[in-house]
Amino acid sequence: MPFRKFSMVLLLAAAVMLLLPPAWAAAQVNIGIKTILASNDQQYEDPQLKGIIDELQTVFRFTAYRLLKQDHLSLGTGETGNVNLPGGRILSVTPTGNRGDRTQMALQITKQNRQIFETHIELLKRGTITVGGPRHANGYLLLNITSK
Repeated sequence: MPFRKFSMVLLLAAAVMLLLPPAWAAAQVNIGIKTILASNDQQYEDPQLKGIIDELQTVFRFTAYRLLKQDHLSLGTGETGNVNLPGGRILSVTPTGNRGDRTQMALQITKQNRQIFETHIELLKRGTITVGGPRHANGYLLLNITSK
């Protein structure tokens, strides 16, 4: 009888463990991506970028900033999400780990299955970083990435 009780407890514990996510499983990272066209063609500040224009002008020396699109991804560690960029490009974002209150991510841009850009960033939770990207039209693409 004691063996039977032990077996039942063991079976119950195994069932509970199967239903719970593993302790090492990372929580989802919610990522916002603003694709911005920065150029020197004219003086223009997109009203949709009002909250980040000062930061953009401090780091980048362009006279015009236009929001082209916004995307949102929810990814686990090691999971890759893709965002279509102008010019037939694809941005791939992969959270690679955490270090304290920072999320580490790999960013890669491809065009016609050829890598044209790759970098790794660390982003504070609820933090934002803007990464300069490739040429597009009459300027450059900027990627404003937020961890939510």
